[in-house]
Amino acid sequence: MKEKGKYLRSNHPQSIRAAIAKEYDSERWDALGHLHISINGNSSFKYRHEGKSFYEYLQENPAANIKFNEGMSNYSNLEHQLIPAVYSFNDFKTIVDIGGGNGELLQQLHQIYPQKELVLVELDSVVKGIKTNVFTTVAGDFFKPFEGVKGNAVILKRVLHNWSNEHAISILKNVKNTLASKSKLLIIEKIRNSHFNGNSMDDADMLMLTINSEAQTRSYKQIQDLIIAAGYLPGASYPVAGCDLEIFEAYKE
Repeated sequence: MKEKGKYLRSNHPQSIRAAIAKEYDSERWDALGHLHISINGNSSFKYRHEGKSFYEYLQENPAANIKFNEGMSNYSNLEHQLIPAVYSFNDFKTIVDIGGGNGELLQQLHQIYPQKELVLVELDSVVKGIKTNVFTTVAGDFFKPFEGVKGNAVILKRVLHNWSNEHAISILKNVKNTLASKSKLLIIEKIRNSHFNGNSMDDADMLMLTINSEAQTRSYKQIQDLIIAAGYLPGASYPVAGCDLEIFEAYKE
């Protein structure tokens, strides 16, 4: 196997095997073949799947859901090493990750901050398959107000780009209940025209458009506008060196 091929091995520490399998899944590329439907304001994925959204499809197809989450985990492995390098979680007692997949970011934070209380909030179909002593799992839906979960740092990583402005603002409002006093909401997103990628996110927008007509990569200002529209006070922001993410702090008014 050639040098670059080693990253396709599942046992390589920087393996992208699952990410490649996710990206080249036939269901995604079939939707891309009907891009014109999404360009006209509808969803080409729904067109090919009897009106079901991409996330409804994942919930009804466990094997596809596993493939998707494993692929996202591949992408996130490097990011999860880089995030704590630019942002300190030292002052937070309880860290809640909402929509955090299989909890890989919390796993990374546990290695650095073993005394922290860590909580993962995910869909019931996801948390049922997680067995760990590192963090607590709570089944939840960020389109509904949260009850019974409180954190000093509440993380939304790679969540808002999947949704329209209206839905993104709704998500931000719904997670307010998870914020304890003197706490921070940390929004971690790819940024259009960032320090890292220039205009390269245009292609990603096109791919996201086929499976979710609401998906979009936002600019720095557009993220700030969402924060304000949801009733938060914007705080500092931190570019994540080595990837195209930005960490935005937000506070309850």
